[in-house]
This record gives sequence, C-alpha cells and structure tokens, in this order.
Amino acid sequence: CFLSGNSAVGGTVNTEPYNSVTTHSYGGALFNDGTLSIQKSSFSANGCTGAAGDSTSIAGVANQPGSGYGGAVYNARMLSVENSTFALNFAVGGLMVPTPSPDWRPRNASLGSGGAIANAGNASLVHCTFASNSGLSFPTNAFSANGLAVPEAGGSIANDGTVKLEKTILAYSSSNN
Repeated sequence: CFLSGNSAVGGTVNTEPYNSVTTHSYGGALFNDGTLSIQKSSFSANGCTGAAGDSTSIAGVANQPGSGYGGAVYNARMLSVENSTFALNFAVGGLMVPTPSPDWRPRNASLGSGGAIANAGNASLVHCTFASNSGLSFPTNAFSANGLAVPEAGGSIANDGTVKLEKTILAYSSSNN
C-alpha cells in the first residue's frame, strides 16, 4: 500500500454571535479509532495542519489556532505497523493571524506533533523506517520572534500512550524534544 500526498486541515466553526472556534486536525492519511494493522506500506508527503486563528473577536476573546496531530497517521486505540516506511510527512500547528489591537494576546501555542505518527493509544512498530518527518509549532510569541515556526514534540512520532519500537530506524526528523 502506498499513501502519498494526503492531507487533513482544521477548520473554523462559527459560534455566533460571540465567537468562532478553530479546530485541530488528526491524521493526514489515516485516522484510527479502532484496531488497525498496516504491513509493507509506504507513507510519503502526507500532512495535517491545524486551523489558523485570528484576533478578531467580541469581548477580547481571540480565535486560537488549531493543532496538527499525526502527519501520516493518528492512532487513538490499537495500531500495529510492520515493514513500512514513513518519509517526508509533517504535522503543523495553525498560524495565528494578528489584527491590530492593543489589548489582544494569544493564549495558546498551536502544536504540530508527530510528523509521521501521533499515538494516543497503543502502537507497535516493527521493522519500520522513519526519515525526514517533521512537527512544527507556532509559539504564542511567534510574531515577536519573526513569525518563525519552531520544532515541536515528535518529529517522527509523538506519543501520549504506549509505543513499542522493535528493529525500527528513526532518522533526520525535526523536533526539539
């Protein structure tokens, strides 16, 4: 199986009359909320991006940016991957779009976690190769720091559950953790 060029993008839900809510994105190619077994597969250039936030609001509440979790795969339950390759996948936090306002301040950074896989359940990865995956986040002060994205948790794998790695290669992935 070859999965390439797929994407998931967060959106904005209008909750008028007061505000709208930005959403996160999960799994650029696959979202698993059950039991998933992947064998002899390749995931390349898949991505997920959180929704952009903006500072337009009523009562000083900004629409915070969404986060991106799992550029190729987001796993919420049981995942087994064998003899597979993950390359050039990405998870990116949504950008905050500021508008001029002296009292506006973003509250939350937007995260890009798990360039290849974001795991919130149980995952087993055997004989896999992860190369050149990335997770990029925008801190709350991104615009005072030239608007540059910063590496975030899990260039290849972000784990908030249990992961078993066996005979697996992790190479050239960007993360500061």
